[in-house]
Amino acid sequence: LQQRKLPLRSINLQSCSITHKSLSFFNASLANNNYILKSLKILNLSGNRIKHESCVAVLFSNGENVLEELHLSDIEFSLDSFFNTLLSSCCKLRRLHITSTKSSTPLTIPGAVKFFFTKNQTLEILQISNANLSVDFLRELFDGLYSNNFLKNLDLRLSGNPLESFLRECGPHFATIPCLTYLDISGCDLDNEAVPLLVELKRNQKLKSLHIGKNFTNIKPKNLPRIMIALK
Repeated sequence: LQQRKLPLRSINLQSCSITHKSLSFFNASLANNNYILKSLKILNLSGNRIKHESCVAVLFSNGENVLEELHLSDIEFSLDSFFNTLLSSCCKLRRLHITSTKSSTPLTIPGAVKFFFTKNQTLEILQISNANLSVDFLRELFDGLYSNNFLKNLDLRLSGNPLESFLRECGPHFATIPCLTYLDISGCDLDNEAVPLLVELKRNQKLKSLHIGKNFTNIKPKNLPRIMIALK
């Protein structure tokens, strides 16, 4: 990569068993090649058990990077540490996909997640799925998005996270995020909070698409009409 003299728009390193050392060499190659640094927009590192957030955040350390889309899964560092590191970088991500991470409990840097999502000006798609997100992490995430004055149209995908306890506490706040246009909360154990949430979501005039499948396994048949009414 370091010797390449042509632009490269996308790199896919999915499930390559990348070690810390290999990723460091990869990052150094990108940093020393302006042809790639100024053209690489999509990077897929999913399926690699990356242990340190710095190995990923360093991709944004150079202000000339144009990376817009990043895929991560099976990572072993805390998400709040990752977002805290991005705060001091030149992050221009428009699409961030994170799946199958370790639990974010407890937060290691309180306030970092909220601050990142309050200040972010570029995100269009945010996916954090099957990550066992804690109530504290979710609270900071949504407090940040609710306070964000820059984002206009956000596609938010949180499928596979247990959201019931969080929604019981913060449902109205969550439902009225100003920039929210697409929401995927399928498979999030919403059995007892589905109706209150649907009622609150009606207040969100920008929301155009809602995915709530795989949430009604434990709902009694007699309660299904309430859900259908709430969907109207």
